[in-house]
Amino acid sequence: MQSETTTAITAEKQDVRLREWAEQLEAQQSSGLTVPQWCAENGIKTKSLYYRLRKVREQYILSVQAVVPLTVYNTKQTTAGVTKHIGGCF
Repeated sequence: MQSETTTAITAEKQDVRLREWAEQLEAQQSSGLTVPQWCAENGIKTKSLYYRLRKVREQYILSVQAVVPLTVYNTKQTTAGVTKHIGGCF
């Protein structure tokens, strides 16, 4: 039982940390400063900010359903087993 509680707390801490990092990344981007300038002013190592960016992106990718665009072309099977594409561009 305690293991489930510990896991839930750890997950919540991670979510809070990722939200804080996302806010920092937004602040840097809207500041107009370069990453090194912003980091120096905010006491954060440049490598740390890029690490946080990577982690926020990874979490975003995991949380978003994958949507893959699909284009369907009319095709006609020839007798030789070669597909002939009608319309569309390849």
